[in-house]
Amino acid sequence: MAVVREVEIDGRPVRFMASARTPRLYRNKFGRDIIVDMTNLSKKYEEVKDTDKQFSFMDLTMFENLAYIMNKQADPDAPDNIDDWLDDFDTFDVYTVLPVLMELWGLNKAGIANSKKK
Repeated sequence: MAVVREVEIDGRPVRFMASARTPRLYRNKFGRDIIVDMTNLSKKYEEVKDTDKQFSFMDLTMFENLAYIMNKQADPDAPDNIDDWLDDFDTFDVYTVLPVLMELWGLNKAGIANSKKK
């Protein structure tokens, strides 16, 4: 079952969605494993939140890729190019959006695990 959340970015609502299709979309678009990237980002987030440490360039790239794929799923009218999509925003706060993406991913994984048990 797909899970959708809405986050206010630049004063407007932006929807994000995760489903069983998310890893495939991510792999096809970026050639990367979403499970590995989400695990690494989750660890990094825990390391940097509430500190003066920073996300690396690669961390931010993974974050932008994840946000794009999850938004594109929720909003098929979003641009097909991630650069065009990012240009729609003046700011994009990783500390606001990443926790929502991690929650969506966690809920999605739990839903998949529960359906496999049945």
